[in-house]
Amino acid sequence: MITKVHQSTNLAGTMRYVYQEYKGAEVVDTSCMRADLEGAQAEIASAMGERPEIKKPVFHAILSVPAHDNVSHDQWQQIAEEYTERMGFGAAPYVAVAHHDTDHHHIHIVASRVDVTGRLVSDSFEKYRSQEIARDLEIKHDLTRVPSSWEVPERAPTRAEYHGLERTGQESTREVLKVAIKQELDRHERAPELAAA
Repeated sequence: MITKVHQSTNLAGTMRYVYQEYKGAEVVDTSCMRADLEGAQAEIASAMGERPEIKKPVFHAILSVPAHDNVSHDQWQQIAEEYTERMGFGAAPYVAVAHHDTDHHHIHIVASRVDVTGRLVSDSFEKYRSQEIARDLEIKHDLTRVPSSWEVPERAPTRAEYHGLERTGQESTREVLKVAIKQELDRHERAPELAAA
């Protein structure tokens, strides 16, 4: 399971995207009294309140699985419920919406970073925690194991780099430099030799 975690200032835009950008959107879990766009958005906005000291009060996570992992509505509900609880959003209003517009199944979770008691949900190490939770959920729900970011030897190209290569046929400057540096590192055994090269 791949997880992407974002923070935002724009609740209305995030909710519009999650509910309306793809017409087949399906609410799989929520802690809100109403699951429709207007009701869930109002409840999340109410929890966030007027807290100008919180720069990005909207939490948005995307959890996706490979195309061959068939995840049922009930499984997504369980995954969303456990994920939000373990990420610290158990007392915060949230909604989890499944999208079926790509070859890999995924859900979007939108939550208030302020829970119903007025407590700010910690974002400390949230990307790390998100991946740790994903590893546990893969085991629990018999999903394909995806390596965490710290388990892969090098960073993958960004989306912009990938699309740039498709569009122009040219590698990005970062990718060209990465290959050149790797080649030089392979040729020199010690740092002083590399520096002198």
